[in-house]
Amino acid sequence: ERTVAVMHPVIDYKNTTGEPRYLVIIEKVQVDSNTGSLVSCHACKATADIYSFKKLNNGLFQLVSRTPKKVEPTGVSGRIMLDEKSIKNTMQPLGKEITGSVLKNGSFYHGIFVQWWDVLQLPENDFINLYGLGDAGMENGVYDEDSPLYYAYEGTFKVLSENTNTMYYPIMLTYKGEKPTEDYERIEHVNY
Repeated sequence: ERTVAVMHPVIDYKNTTGEPRYLVIIEKVQVDSNTGSLVSCHACKATADIYSFKKLNNGLFQLVSRTPKKVEPTGVSGRIMLDEKSIKNTMQPLGKEITGSVLKNGSFYHGIFVQWWDVLQLPENDFINLYGLGDAGMENGVYDEDSPLYYAYEGTFKVLSENTNTMYYPIMLTYKGEKPTEDYERIEHVNY
């Protein structure tokens, strides 16, 4: 196997003070040395280097921030799950001086569609941070909607930016629908 770097399209965004920034994602995938094909399995994922740049008056670009080494974003089938359109469309203030995105990702596991929230924080005075926020919903596609064993619920989030003096804004998750208990003994209606 060998590592191949794949540059994603540049994402332009504005920081918390409205200055233009440019996000560059370099995905590092594993490729079979003999066939040249992507090493892919459900549990396989890639790594990524993420950089934020600003454009200087002379037309050159200066590095503002980057991820630490060997960041492993959420991924499946040998690829990362960082969609450029989702990042751009969900860009918002996530802290006093932090812009970022809350991204919804998901995957099928044995007929069940599992979703989760990932957060991409783009501070200008620290490393870029990428972390899992929590559950974003689930749908049990093994059973028909009429079955007593069927369940589906959705998670939503809200960035609580009312107190603009905090370094990081809290993010509140809420759930609505039919959800199995932690021991999977029964299915309960949730609205919290």
